Amino acid sequence: MSPWRSATGEQGKDHKAQLIQWEQEFKEGKSIRFLLFLKEDPEGAIIGFCNFSQIFRGPFQACYLGYHIDAAFEGKGLMSEAVIKATKYMFEIQNLHRIMANYMPSNERSARLLQKLGFVMEGCAKKYLLIDERWQDHILTSLTNENWAP
Repeated sequence: MSPWRSATGEQGKDHKAQLIQWEQEFKEGKSIRFLLFLKEDPEGAIIGFCNFSQIFRGPFQACYLGYHIDAAFEGKGLMSEAVIKATKYMFEIQNLHRIMANYMPSNERSARLLQKLGFVMEGCAKKYLLIDERWQDHILTSLTNENWAP
């Protein structure tokens, strides 16, 4: 498990059960999850993911972004490419107004990625998420869809 990810809710769940749950969440409009593969090997191993969860409609029109890439593929621009394409989909196809992404202050890669992609820092939440059996502080960021229309 990555030092940046919470294991809460993932422990003991097999892949098939997880995929079934994700499919149900997608059908209910609660989440959209993108699995990442190398372009040159689209049938190969999953190298990461880009998730949009807790999708809110109504007056909020927002969701949370989470992502992860295997260590062997870090620093190659692959996550930037994935998040750019995925946020475009969420704004243009799903017509969301706001995407929120939060990261631990010690996670400099996430800070750089989100800043590079235009996410704006909105504050710091103390003891925000249970990671590695400790409540961890997080920096709160968001990206808004300036072309949003009902």
